[in-house]
Amino acid sequence: MTTLVETIAEFISQTHFTDLPDDVVENARLLLLDSIGCALGGSRQPSIVMLEQFVASSKKGDGNFTVFGSKKKTSLLNAVLLNASRADALEFSDVNKLVGGHPSCMIVPAALNTAEKNQVSGKNLLLAIVLGYEAHRLVIPLYPKAFRDGLHLVMPGGALGACAAAGRILGLNARQLANALGICGAVVPVAPFEPCRVGGYVKDLYTGWSAYTGVFSALLAKTGFTGTPTLFEGDLGLYRVLRAEKNPLTSVEGLSSDWVIRRSCIKLHASCRFTHSSADAALKIAQRTEIRPKEVKKIRIITDTIPYQLNRAFPPNDAIDARFSIPYVVATVLIRKRPIQIDDFDISKIQDEDIAHIAEKVEVHLDKKLDGLYPEPPLGKGFRTAIIEIEFMDGSRISERVDFPKGDPNNPASRMEVMRKFYIQAERVFSPKKMRHIVELVNNIEDINDVRILTSLLRAP
Repeated sequence: MTTLVETIAEFISQTHFTDLPDDVVENARLLLLDSIGCALGGSRQPSIVMLEQFVASSKKGDGNFTVFGSKKKTSLLNAVLLNASRADALEFSDVNKLVGGHPSCMIVPAALNTAEKNQVSGKNLLLAIVLGYEAHRLVIPLYPKAFRDGLHLVMPGGALGACAAAGRILGLNARQLANALGICGAVVPVAPFEPCRVGGYVKDLYTGWSAYTGVFSALLAKTGFTGTPTLFEGDLGLYRVLRAEKNPLTSVEGLSSDWVIRRSCIKLHASCRFTHSSADAALKIAQRTEIRPKEVKKIRIITDTIPYQLNRAFPPNDAIDARFSIPYVVATVLIRKRPIQIDDFDISKIQDEDIAHIAEKVEVHLDKKLDGLYPEPPLGKGFRTAIIEIEFMDGSRISERVDFPKGDPNNPASRMEVMRKFYIQAERVFSPKKMRHIVELVNNIEDINDVRILTSLLRAP
């Protein structure tokens, strides 16, 4: 009987670029640009600088692989580690509604850096990215229950995605890919949400270590090293250990038709995705009503379990706290009347008096009935609901509800919005001319025969 990893490995090994629908290719192209931008934007975060210094001090760090936005080169695994860590350091990378986590910030570095080993075409790069998302299917039986239980699926899902993307670039056959996924699922850490709730630089290592583990597993499988074929659905497999609530076969339902990459959300607020519905609801109010801090009596945010659990109280201790703080995000949007930007997490902005005056009046409430709307159809409606209710000193009230925040597949970001987001992040590292060159190259990535043309552009001058 064919196991789940064997089924997915066979699909990954047999799928060609010509099998991909046009919208899937476009999604891959946008997520490629978005992930590169996120890595460039996150390159100067304190946690990333410290991680890069640690890698540079290691004698095992020598190599010829690109660290995006840096002059330095390093080994393949260390390049993947650094690039994937950078890509999620600002909480600006994509979120996938079918599998959870932040797939692109692990899949894209795994594919791009592995492609530096040999000549790989732009079409094969996009194909590897799409197939990396398909490997994420193996965590579908765990989602969203595992999220509510405190397990961050960014690590197991991201590692499997990076493994599949790198494996496809490396030319692994179906048996080798099955072994790679079987190795990867066995050795990837199972990480809790606690660092997202409490803080610590370790949160920024989640994506880097996942991508590192995935590429490591693919490289190891290429040597003939074997994995466990029943690692997920077996009697003592991960689904049983992690108490999966769905049938294991849901991981392969829709394979070749319901492409996972179609369910990814591209963020347009530079904060945790679970603050975005609240932020969009606040933005709708701010765009039609002048909010004066002294006139606000109370603000209620009503949402489901996951945003409620991850919410950080105001005042935040640091930028990481602020990115997960619904009161801070909502207050910033109401005062600034625009989406959350990267520099909104500078200390001076966090301590702004008007924002503080509003944020202190925000109460976050849990409505468990909304949990039933959270799963993707047919189990739910795929809603990411937040309701904002503002009560003023004169007794008047206004409210707004958002079920699909901007960037959701049901409310997608446009190519122009994704490009604008890229420029905002990349300008911290590159000149306008170089940024335009990168955008042009990614927009026409199918036409290039060697993606090392792109990775060479991603090095700092």
